[in-house]
Amino acid sequence: MATPTSILIIGLDFQWTAVHRADLINPAVLRGNVQRRIEDLAKVTGLETETLLVNPDKDDALDEIGNKLREGKAGKKWDGVIFGWGMRGIPDTSALFEAMVNRVKDEAPKARFMFTLAQPNHWEAIQRNFPHLKKDE
Repeated sequence: MATPTSILIIGLDFQWTAVHRADLINPAVLRGNVQRRIEDLAKVTGLETETLLVNPDKDDALDEIGNKLREGKAGKKWDGVIFGWGMRGIPDTSALFEAMVNRVKDEAPKARFMFTLAQPNHWEAIQRNFPHLKKDE
């Protein structure tokens, strides 16, 4: 059996988003869309994912990311990291996004970087980087 491809999905905490981005998006709709897209990834043979939701107001947010990167998925290094749109698409979290990218580069230098759009497209991002993976129908 082949070793599964492990992907860490990093996004903004939904509660933080509801407080800080409610004027830009409907938090409930966003949460539902993101959760459906992530749940859909369970249909991909040979793929393991884990989601880390970051609260930008926490002083240890970057340490939390670093710890998760070092832990890997069941002790295996991450093959890829998806960065959600919410942290890169809006100026007030640009510094956090830059710091996260650099943390990933330092902690998981062989991981592929993937980026979702405003409309979550996790599977499409994974397909671009890991074309050998196929979704079960």
